Amino acid sequence: MSSRPHCPDCGGDQLLSLGTLPDIAVFAGQALEPRAPGGSLLACARCALRFRHPLPDIEANNARYDNGLVAAWSGKARPDQQLVLE
Repeated sequence: MSSRPHCPDCGGDQLLSLGTLPDIAVFAGQALEPRAPGGSLLACARCALRFRHPLPDIEANNARYDNGLVAAWSGKARPDQQLVLE
């Protein structure tokens, strides 16, 4: 398996780094212990998809959403969300 990231949507390898994502201590209103590892926010030059690298483990990610609080999805954007919105 290649260590160089590719776009998970189109497979493109021309990626632009948009910044570093911090470790996540709180997700959907719930404290995470241990923290979820951060990574990089990348943008694909071919399809413009913005995505986290490395991608989170699917089972751990699903559990975070399943255990999240619905009210946590409203309000001010987190710093990592701001990177995506810019």
